[in-house]
Amino acid sequence: MLFKSPWRHYRYVSQSWRRLLRLRGADGPLTMLEIGAGASAILPKTLAAYNQGSRYITVNENRALTRAFRRKTRRLALRVDAIEGDAANAGELLPPESVDILAFEHSMNDILQAILMSQDGIDTAQAHWFQLLPAMIARMNEAYRGGEFEVALKAPFMALLHSCVAALKPGGLLALSHYMFQYDLNLGYDPWLWENMLPLVRPWLRELPGGREITLEGYDAQWWFFWEKL
Repeated sequence: MLFKSPWRHYRYVSQSWRRLLRLRGADGPLTMLEIGAGASAILPKTLAAYNQGSRYITVNENRALTRAFRRKTRRLALRVDAIEGDAANAGELLPPESVDILAFEHSMNDILQAILMSQDGIDTAQAHWFQLLPAMIARMNEAYRGGEFEVALKAPFMALLHSCVAALKPGGLLALSHYMFQYDLNLGYDPWLWENMLPLVRPWLRELPGGREITLEGYDAQWWFFWEKL
């Protein structure tokens, strides 16, 4: 799924998450934790339109993007908490079993990129994200083409997931989405890797203990992963 138009992207994400809330039967207020929202306010705006009594939390590592996110959401009729920190510590930042939905809305690639940069000694929390993006993309390509993708990324990414799902209530849902932006392809992302990142990572996700992968009608497994905590 390739997006060239910001409007088409916004409409797709908003509609997909509204439908997901309905499918989960979330009629009343709920708590959503989004990992790595960056500067995107699509999910809190969608949640505010769904139920203003709900609570939205994001754990964001990059400081400049967190400031931009706060500006976009400060007038929302919704309780919004933007925590500046490493999502690998989400289990310490939030009470256990306090979240209904754990969302990775097109943030998996950003997290993987940041892990590689950190391993190379580059601090993505302080950096200008979009100035660093070409280097992050080049590093991802190098890891994939050099056969080190899983070796370098699986353990730290799964450790982050373990920390995050600790905050998820029993019966709560982990929802992870991925899609492609033409912008990233223009910056040199390997087309096969960009398109198949979730299928590459899905075997890791299936190893998460304490829950089970589920499928939801209308959500293509190429671009979505759902896991329900038991």
